[in-house]
This record gives sequence, structure tokens and C-alpha cells, in this order.
Amino acid sequence: MNRQTIPRPILPKTVLITRPKEDAKRLAQDLRVLVPGVSVLIAPVLEIVPCAPKLTAEQYNAVILTSRHAAAAAAEMFPKLTAYCVGDATAQAVRALGMTAVSVAGSADDLIMHLKGKPLSRVIHLHGKHTRGNVARRLAASGIETHEAVVYDQNARTWTSEERDSVAQAQSLVVPLYSPRSAQLLSKRLEIYTGPLTLVAMSQACLDAWSGPVPICSVVAQRPDGATMKQAIASQLT
Repeated sequence: MNRQTIPRPILPKTVLITRPKEDAKRLAQDLRVLVPGVSVLIAPVLEIVPCAPKLTAEQYNAVILTSRHAAAAAAEMFPKLTAYCVGDATAQAVRALGMTAVSVAGSADDLIMHLKGKPLSRVIHLHGKHTRGNVARRLAASGIETHEAVVYDQNARTWTSEERDSVAQAQSLVVPLYSPRSAQLLSKRLEIYTGPLTLVAMSQACLDAWSGPVPICSVVAQRPDGATMKQAIASQLT
């Protein structure tokens, strides 16, 4: 008697987007263009809260931004300065507010290398309370006097019961990790999840911060930028 191999069912995948609300909506829209029909579940683990920074009365040559969440503060405080931005999304957010912006379309390392070649004597880095890359310290070490100011906080957000139930009931999850902090928060949230899990990390640091359920697959984006990250996510859905 011939034996037939019964193929294992392919479970439909859902992308669990846990970025702050507005970022999550934009990512969901972009993924639907890249992968028509993709199932998306939005359940942010962080929310952005503006802060009132303490600034000294200094004159700056430029403002440094490593997140689009600092764009509004830059436009309010330094509307006539050029904003040097780590990525295209941040630069676009700055330009939409009427400022001149330059994008290095890369990482914090790329931004620092770009600025080293500029005739800048004093700059200010506007960022969130939780930040990485030591941008100000590294620029100062290169000879550019660099100040910094916290202009927003990234507060942990509690999931609603509907969000929690939707996550627990998903058949198979693809989970993008955009920061080590969100990876740490999400690790605990996903203790409720028992299905197949795929992680797509912006960087190795994001993946290293993961301590949740063991994934069936882990992918690190080739470059730590938004466009590459979207392609990495899409690669796990097709």
C-alpha cells in the first residue's frame, strides 16, 4: 500500500505592529502596498509624549534628529536651522513643517560620519528619553561641540483586552522589532502567545533584547533603516 505524505497546513500569518500609533498606521499602509491582502494587527507597546526641554541660550549651526518624533520640537525651537536626519522619514517630517532637512538615509553611524565633514562648530541633538548610539558624545569627540535635549518620552502603553485577545488568537505572527526597549516590553506581552512566531529585527541589538517565546525564525534587516526593514518584513509574508 502506497503511503501518502500529508502536507502540514500553512497557517495564515499576521503582522503584529507594536510601534507608536501613528508610526504603526504608516507601516501597516506601506505593508499593504508591498503585500496585498496582508493581515495586520496594530497593538502599540509605546506612546509618544512631548517633553518641555531645558535649553541654554546658545547659538547652533544645525539641529540633529535621529527620530521623526523630534521633528515638531525642531520646527518649533529652531525653524531656521538645517536639520540633519538619520533617515528619509525623519527628513520628510521635518520638511513638512517648513524646515530644511538633509537625510543620510542610514544609521546613526552614517549620520556621524556625514557630519564630521561639515563646517559645524556647535550643534544640538534633539531626541527621546530612551535613545541609543551616543550621538552627542561621539560628535563631540570628533571636534563638533554637541549639546542635546530630550523633547519626548516613550511611555509604555498597556494593551486593551481586545488587543490582547486578538494577539493570543492569531494563528501565526510576524513581529517587527524596531528598538531594544520595545523588544523587551513585547517579550513579556507575548508570554500569552503559543503559536508560531517570526521575529524581524531592525538590528542585532533589538534581537538580543528579546527574551520572549522562542521564534521559529529570526531575521535582522541588512540595514537599520525603514525601507530595508519593510522589505525584510515583506520577505517573511510571501
